[in-house]
Amino acid sequence: MRSVLPSMPESPLTQASAPHPTPETPTFPRVLLAGGGAIALEAHLPQLRGLPGNRRVVLYELSASRRAAIRERYRDDVALELPEQLPEGPFDLAVLATPPGCHLQEVLRWRPSCPRFVLEKPMARTLEEARAIASNLEGALMAVHMPRAELAAFDVLKDLYTQGRYGALQAVQIHDGRVFDWPSVSAALFSKEMSGGGVMVDLGPHILERLLHLFTGLEVEQCLVDGDRGAVEANAVLQLRGDDRIPVTVTMSRNRHLSGTAVLTFAEAEARVGLMAPTVHLAPRQGPGMTLCPDEDAGSVPFRTLVARFYQRRVVEGRSHPGRALEVMRLLDEAYRVARPLQGGF
Repeated sequence: MRSVLPSMPESPLTQASAPHPTPETPTFPRVLLAGGGAIALEAHLPQLRGLPGNRRVVLYELSASRRAAIRERYRDDVALELPEQLPEGPFDLAVLATPPGCHLQEVLRWRPSCPRFVLEKPMARTLEEARAIASNLEGALMAVHMPRAELAAFDVLKDLYTQGRYGALQAVQIHDGRVFDWPSVSAALFSKEMSGGGVMVDLGPHILERLLHLFTGLEVEQCLVDGDRGAVEANAVLQLRGDDRIPVTVTMSRNRHLSGTAVLTFAEAEARVGLMAPTVHLAPRQGPGMTLCPDEDAGSVPFRTLVARFYQRRVVEGRSHPGRALEVMRLLDEAYRVARPLQGGF
């Protein structure tokens, strides 16, 4: 059975914490894109060219060989600038698609000449750096790029939880993993020196952001990670507690395929959603199951569509969540502080 979840009024908590769009639609004549890696070219650059009023994208890449490859790929794009020297503002938006260890330095460099920043996740290498970034961007727009937040499935899960339609929520289990196949141009994502960790800083921000949408707060109970003794951190198990001490278990991997699902166990039903899917599969203890389709796209939503939604909602409309991004960093910091070696796999 396929159905659309009926709309319901927002709870006072949701209304109080909802971000507000900027009163006027901004324009973006000159935009900075820092970093020329895969995420910059495949995700950000196509969206920047479509921003209101955009006439120029300044792409700053340190590597001469990468600049040459980008210049060849975009040789017919007269609006793309590839400077060899550090570019100067003013910019209408700065997108930091560089390793997290570079973000604070770049914010300090360009904040005086730029009122809006998009940062690739995680927003920083450490919690201390994240707080410094937030402090320096006070009064500016700060949006951390986590496109999974643009799917509406977790809105359904939140409604099921807060409305109590199927009894109390008893547990949450999330399994997220596949063999890493992203065309990365460096190993920075799995370098503790550049990113602050491994699989947890790769997948963790997406998952924690969604859990913070579901709950009003989270606390770390236990963290198990491999990658001790200098090896790459490719697997992690994170145990948390949500509201009312609801147990949450998150299993992450970058060298094996996991189900890619979030499962919420209620007293009278189980709700299951793919982490990149727009629909929720609900199986009540009694009665037939159903598929809830809250998203405007009932089928698979392309990654570029999610990125487009991110730019429209979080950048153009200004509906960003800087406080939530900082809380994600606090949880990651706490997880690493209590982490113990993962022995024998999952």
